[in-house]
Amino acid sequence: MPVNKQNYSLMKYLLVILFLVMLSCNGKQYMKAGTISLMLYVYNDPDDNLYDSYEITVSDLYFYGNRFIEKVPETPGFVLISDGTYSVVRDLSNLDDVVSTGSLINKSFGAAFIDTIFPNYTNRIDLTDTVINGLSYKRVRIITEEDYSIFYINETDTVLPYSLSKQFDIDYEGILSRIDSYDYHSGKFYSLRMSFRPELPESIYETFKSY
Repeated sequence: MPVNKQNYSLMKYLLVILFLVMLSCNGKQYMKAGTISLMLYVYNDPDDNLYDSYEITVSDLYFYGNRFIEKVPETPGFVLISDGTYSVVRDLSNLDDVVSTGSLINKSFGAAFIDTIFPNYTNRIDLTDTVINGLSYKRVRIITEEDYSIFYINETDTVLPYSLSKQFDIDYEGILSRIDSYDYHSGKFYSLRMSFRPELPESIYETFKSY
């Protein structure tokens, strides 16, 4: 069958979808590419008014192998991440137009790439498992002088290149996907949630292939 422009575009799209497969090793499924989103929900008065709340998109992390392209809302441009460094570019159409660069451990916006050691982790308490939106989660409670937190670990063999806490992921053989915290001093309730989908926008995929 002749390949016209429309068919070629469709073929490229299908190749993107087909490429987003999981590599299996030792029973684990390592994701080769996809999108990780971080959302923060803030409840100002959780005791009396749950409607007094707002949500913040922290980051959209597109990954391909061990490389990332990050889009941080209300921040101009995109962030290219690889080999422990990051570069902010104005537009994906011109990757040479670099605004700033730096070490990934010093990156102070968007997704944090420092493995967090949670205070009082050794005194954590395992709670009963729960199911949210059809997915099974292990729950862990940690109480400190500052806050009361519950951690939700999705029971899965999938391994992502980004983690909210490798410590939790390893110890509980899953993915830490949600952290609910009540701050004693401010009286606010915070819910940080990480979601994943095994797909990339075509423009992002093409950018990954170009550098």
